Order: sequence, then structure tokens, then C-alpha cells
Amino acid sequence: MSTKLVFSDIDGTLLTNDHVVGYLTCHEIKRIISAGIPFIPVSARMPEAIKNIMNDIPVESPIVSYNGALIQDESGKIISSSPMSVDTAVDICNYVEKNMPSTTWNVYSGHEWFSQKSNDRSKVDLEESIVKVKSIDSTISDIKNLNIVHKLLLMGSVEEITYQEEKLKKIFPQLSISKSSPAFMEIMSKGVGKDFAVKFLAEHYKVAIEDTMAFGDNFNDLEMLRAVGIGYVMENAPEKMKEEIHNIAPSNNDDGIGQILQKIK
Repeated sequence: MSTKLVFSDIDGTLLTNDHVVGYLTCHEIKRIISAGIPFIPVSARMPEAIKNIMNDIPVESPIVSYNGALIQDESGKIISSSPMSVDTAVDICNYVEKNMPSTTWNVYSGHEWFSQKSNDRSKVDLEESIVKVKSIDSTISDIKNLNIVHKLLLMGSVEEITYQEEKLKKIFPQLSISKSSPAFMEIMSKGVGKDFAVKFLAEHYKVAIEDTMAFGDNFNDLEMLRAVGIGYVMENAPEKMKEEIHNIAPSNNDDGIGQILQKIK
């Protein structure tokens, strides 16, 4: 195997627990890019939130946002877009407001983030501080006027998100619904996923899937790690992940990606 494309999850993988990229990892990412090997972040985050991270390294790279619902090349040109129905997004927002009182809905459309107008903005404020992007206070009427929706993010209590996950899957079987953390639920079109993104980009760059590498730390990374030539799960990942993926990288706080990339010559 000769590694020609490298993919990486962001939170808990590329970023340390302090939400920065380690020195060694930055150095090695720049080195492999200089050697002609693209390093591609793959995340549920919106494009601007990913760009902020890559600008800090700093490098230009393709970007996979919304878990593959939006893919851009190095220049920012959209090369794949897999939106969901706006009407369906409105139905979910209505469901949340009626049945999930502890949950805040968030709708992502291209480069914009619309968050539910609420007296309690604590969850949204925290997310804004982490991703360094401001959301737009919105109502369901605002969502109805959108032309495109790439993702919904539901931020709630662990109990409410856990209780409602299976219900939402039954009500909206045409969607991909999964938790990205115990209190966060990500909703996108069915068929969209990180595995789709790596296969699409491997074909786009005319690279055999056997010559690709990926890093991840949680269950929403599992199919991506299985899809590539060699997948690494971070040491800080849940034990069940490490049982599934036997290549273990050092933790996100120990420049795990950087240490593995050093092996690419």
C-alpha cells in the first residue's frame, strides 16, 4: 500500500481536548501535502467551522462537511451536494418544538447556520464558541423560506436525545439519523455518510481505495474507517471502536495523527 489520500475526523481526532491541532500533527500534515498527498478533514461540522481549523495549520485542502452532504475541493468549489427536503426539515423542527422541550434545533444550509430562537441559548452559545462561527436566530417560518438544507443538529439532554432517537428514525425512515455525542443528534439525507465521502473523493482524485488512510474516534467514523485502505482509531476512542478497528493511533492529545503520518515517506 502507498498512501495517496488521508482523511480525518475532527473532534476527538484531529483536535485535542483543548480544540487545537498539535504541533507535530500540524507539521506532518504540511509535510505530506507538500509531498502531494491531500489531507482531507471529514466532519459533521459546517464548512466555515472546518476552514477555521485548516487555516490555523495553515493549509488549503478539500473539505467534507455535514458528514459528506457537502464536499468542496481545495479552491472551495462544490463538487458534491446531497441536500435533504426543506419540507422534511420543517417537519422535524415542528416535531422538536412540540415533543422535545429540552432540545434546540439547528438547520444548516450551505454556508449558513440557523438556530432556534429561544430564551435558553446556552447550548448554541457553547457550540459557537467551539466552532468559531455565529448562528442566525431563526423561527420555523425562516426555515420554510430556505432553498436547500444539508443537515439538522438537535442539541438536547442526554435522556431526551436517547429517548427520541428511535422514534425519529421510525417517523423519518428516509433520513440518516445518528448521535455524534450523547446529547447531539445529526440528521441528513439517507445514503450520506463519511464512507460515501471517502469513496467519492478517491474516485475524484483517481486514487485506488486501497491507497487511502483515515483516522477517527467514534461510531460515526466506523464506516469511513472500514471503507479506506487502512483505518486508524484513536487511543481515546470507546473500547468497542477499538475492538472493531484494530489499528490504534495514539490519542488526540498526544499528536496521534502526527505520529502515524511520520511513517509516510
